[in-house]
Amino acid sequence: MKFEFATANRIIFGQDSIKEVGPIAGNMGHRVFVVTGRTSERAAPLVEELNAEGLRTFIFSVPGEPTTATVLEGVEQARQAGSDLVIGMGGGSVLDTGK
Repeated sequence: MKFEFATANRIIFGQDSIKEVGPIAGNMGHRVFVVTGRTSERAAPLVEELNAEGLRTFIFSVPGEPTTATVLEGVEQARQAGSDLVIGMGGGSVLDTGK
């Protein structure tokens, strides 16, 4: 049997990691779709870093375990925003949705 598995391109984790994200994202595009958990305010430091790089951000909150409907809504919003890249900030549900 042959198959292919694709997943997130890059995961950055650790203390002060947010400071690395802005320049990396800036090299990938200009419009960032940020996937967060239920409390999107927790992503404020990330959004500030992205804005400091001159990037435009769009927030999508995931209230819990993602459903197919949740993911499809996120895809639609990302397309409407003209997003160049997706950043997931949070736990497993957020990262799964972002992927």
